[in-house]
Order: sequence, then structure tokens, then C-alpha cells
Amino acid sequence: WTQAGPFLNHPVRAVATAPSNPAVVYAASELGIFRSGDAGASWTDVTPPALAPVLASGQVAIPLYVSPADPNIVFAGYFNFYRTTDGGASWTSLQFQSLGATAFDSAGTLYAIGSDRGVQGFYRTTDQGATWQRLGSGPDADVTKALLGGPDPSTLYAAGFGASWTDVTPP
Repeated sequence: WTQAGPFLNHPVRAVATAPSNPAVVYAASELGIFRSGDAGASWTDVTPPALAPVLASGQVAIPLYVSPADPNIVFAGYFNFYRTTDGGASWTSLQFQSLGATAFDSAGTLYAIGSDRGVQGFYRTTDQGATWQRLGSGPDADVTKALLGGPDPSTLYAAGFGASWTDVTPP
């Protein structure tokens, strides 16, 4: 491992690469959210102003989700989620209070398990988060990871704080 970026003495809490362009990397630490377009050789601060105090506290990990179809579309947040469609130059606040887990399919549709204004459930967006469709009530337990795949690529799996994955595909 080689240290890269502005993270000396600051733990990186999340890293996400762009499946469509592996040279594009996003990283979050207490210093902010940073973007590299050259596989980590250089970094640009792209922190949404509203998330700066949350990141600076160093007490939460900000999850980062990069669209598999477009390396400039990124979702980030903790109790309030934000989206950029221009690689971090600008950010838009989304309706979600919290997202426990998300997963993209190969077409760029984002599936989320979370809470929209207190209503827990499964959600889907086909327009980079501009609108969301509730698909079902979702699991009762805290979900920390979601994954589309397996033998049937349309099957949604979720895992919480336990050691197993469960098929939670909405009806």
C-alpha cells in the first residue's frame, strides 16, 4: 500500500471507484469528500457544504455510491443524502432521511433500503435520484449492505449486522 491523497493522519472512512472508469475514485474522511480522476495521483475536494460538519466530527462514516453507468453520478450522505451528476462540482439534497443500503443494477437504476420521511422501505430510482418509487415495506432490521446479483441478476440481497445475506427482492 502507498499513501495517496490529502489523508495523512486522517482515516479514510469510505472509498468508491467508478465501475465505468476505474481511474475515477472518491474517498471520504473527516477532511471531506475527495475525487481523483487519475487513480489517486491527485485529489480535488468536492465536499457538499452541508456534509462538511458531519465529516469533520469524525464520528460517522459517509457512504459513497458511484453509478456504474456514469463516473460523475455519486450519492453520499448520512441521515441526509446528496447527489452529484457532475463529479462533485455541485450537489443536490435528496428526500431520504437515511439509506441503510443501496445497490445499482447494470443499467444505472439505484435500489435503496432506507427511510423516506420516516417511512422505511425498498425504493428505486431510474433518474439518478430525482424521483423515487417505493416498492415495498422492506426488512425490519437495520440493513447495512445491499447487493444485486447471484444466479439471477435481478435478485436483491441484503445483510444487516449478522453474518448472512437474505433475498429481499421486492414483489
